[in-house]
Amino acid sequence: MQLEVTVVGGPGAGWAVPLEPTELSVTWPAGSTPSGLSLEQALARRWVGTTFTVAGKPLAALHPGTEPLVDGAVAVARRGPAGLQPELGLTVAPTTGPRLSQRCVAVLVVTGGPGSGAVFELHRGSYTIGRGHCRIRIADPALSRQHCTLTVGPHSITLAGVPGSGGITLYRRNPSDGALPPASASRVKPGVPAKPLPVNARSVKGCVCFDVGHILSCGSSTLELRFQDHPPHAVDGSASNFREGSAQGFRPELLDASVLDPLSVPHQGGPARGMMATAATALVSLVFGVVLAMATGSWMFLSFAAMGALTLLVPLVGGSARRKAVQRAVRQAAQQDGARLAGAFPDAGTLLLAAHAGARPSVHGDRAANAEASAAAPARIAVRLGTAPRAAAVSLVPADPAFSPPVVPFLPACIRLGANPVEVSGPGMAVHPMVHHVLMQLDAAGVPVVVLGSPLELPLAARLLPLTTLASSTGSALRNL
Repeated sequence: MQLEVTVVGGPGAGWAVPLEPTELSVTWPAGSTPSGLSLEQALARRWVGTTFTVAGKPLAALHPGTEPLVDGAVAVARRGPAGLQPELGLTVAPTTGPRLSQRCVAVLVVTGGPGSGAVFELHRGSYTIGRGHCRIRIADPALSRQHCTLTVGPHSITLAGVPGSGGITLYRRNPSDGALPPASASRVKPGVPAKPLPVNARSVKGCVCFDVGHILSCGSSTLELRFQDHPPHAVDGSASNFREGSAQGFRPELLDASVLDPLSVPHQGGPARGMMATAATALVSLVFGVVLAMATGSWMFLSFAAMGALTLLVPLVGGSARRKAVQRAVRQAAQQDGARLAGAFPDAGTLLLAAHAGARPSVHGDRAANAEASAAAPARIAVRLGTAPRAAAVSLVPADPAFSPPVVPFLPACIRLGANPVEVSGPGMAVHPMVHHVLMQLDAAGVPVVVLGSPLELPLAARLLPLTTLASSTGSALRNL
């Protein structure tokens, strides 16, 4: 049996040198009986004169594999004789997810950028955000050392930029579906290429109110404010949405590749060039009628020209309502596309908050059964790699070659998984967090994963994911498939 535990020094434990958190992989030999007592004896040989507790209970009285002594458990070490009882009220929880204080007002979630997935508790007071010595420190080279200040007051949360910083921008989500309005929504016209126009964004000057539904863009990072008792837009946040005993995520459409297919918007209007040609033809006939009427003195030419112009202009004016209806349909489809992408491909912060709420997969049955249930998964699974401003997945029916869908900021950038390998290269500080996020997504969707690599390159933190196995040799990887 193998168990992953972390040993930390307890407060007031009397250490001459503070005990740094130490991650350990504990393996009991074949044929032996795993027990908390044998584990405590092994730890006591490494840290002499030390007693250990897990979740406030003596380690020797616990059984490995049973709560709280499970993978990810934290053993608190204290100087003293064996049998020393822990301080009253002291509890230590397994590190299987973010442990947020129930007294915090809200949490600030990094949803995009190099620090994606970080969750910061917010209490009453002032918080400086930046890459330097700040209360909220984000490893983003594009941030200033002190970029902006967030203040949690008794009635509101405000945001102000630091003079001389790189500036900040606020985007507003739709309160109904949580999707960002398309950046070029005001210029959506069939047959006319869309141009980015961030109608939903504003640069922060002075002090502004920061609320749920706002997206804070600073440097290369995006941040959102969320309350613990209000679920994020992509996940309902309720453990009841996760069906216990099934290899399903907390949403049925999690990582569903069909979500990347474009939404169709029917329309009947002709291309914009045809409408402009019709208007030009009507205008030219009217001008010729005026010229002939003035040259001959007979207004009969003008009347005939006016009748011809009206014949062409009436259908043109009548199609204005249809064009506006198509514009509204395209805007709604773009917002719907953003909402479904956010639901199917949540950011790392949303996954962490969902795990904190209890929406996390459990392993039931053997691994072979789970692998067989997801054998066809790569053919219909996609994963999120990050966020980027890109065109919404919207198309017109019948197709219009001149149509360009609206551009939406901060849409999930996803790729489909299939039989062909996908190679990702780049600096380690960017690739490693992205790999962690991909593994979190696959585990939340109930997809068994085997990670093969050298011991120095394997993401060791992923060993705590229930459906993820790390392997350092090809033979070990094949045995776990």
